[in-house]
Amino acid sequence: MGDRTPYQKAIAAHRQGDHQLAADIFEDMLIDDPDNSQVLYNLGNVYADMEKYELAIDCYLTALDHEQEIASIWYNLANAYLEQKDYDKAVDAYDHAVKLRDTYVEAWFNRGVALTEAEEHDEAITSYQQAVKLDPNFHYAWYNLACLFANRADLRQSLHCLKQAIDTMGDDPDYREMALDDPYFEPIRTHPEFLKLLRVA
Repeated sequence: MGDRTPYQKAIAAHRQGDHQLAADIFEDMLIDDPDNSQVLYNLGNVYADMEKYELAIDCYLTALDHEQEIASIWYNLANAYLEQKDYDKAVDAYDHAVKLRDTYVEAWFNRGVALTEAEEHDEAITSYQQAVKLDPNFHYAWYNLACLFANRADLRQSLHCLKQAIDTMGDDPDYREMALDDPYFEPIRTHPEFLKLLRVA
């Protein structure tokens, strides 16, 4: 254990939840090697876990100055932008991530989240659909699709997606209970088929 490198010590500290120690070690490493994209990326991850998103973004952007072909850097940069509600920059970074790795399910999903927040619902639907195409058991994406289809009063599509969410996850989370109160379902809330699926009719 005593022969671990500073990088290994920082990674271990991060995994154990000692974010400040991890940050301190990574920052010390950058004094001698300021262009180390791997250290910059991991320091960005530590800052993100500490909810220091501006610092995380700076690390990711500096890492990308030296290494632009790693999808996970773009993905985590996008997540930091999403936390800051900078949806345009988040979507742009997610676009880079999925261009580099078109099977990046989480990036497709989070891209959909950013687009939903930006009220770009058509594009959000496309992203969620890509997520469930890659992972048919991705219940969060199915539920979000159900919300957006309900919001446009597309009963058939909404019920299909909501049923998929329920079938792939069961009762944890309880999508039936969530849908009862979710404002996205207001346009179809009183429809008998919706109520039947929620087992309240």
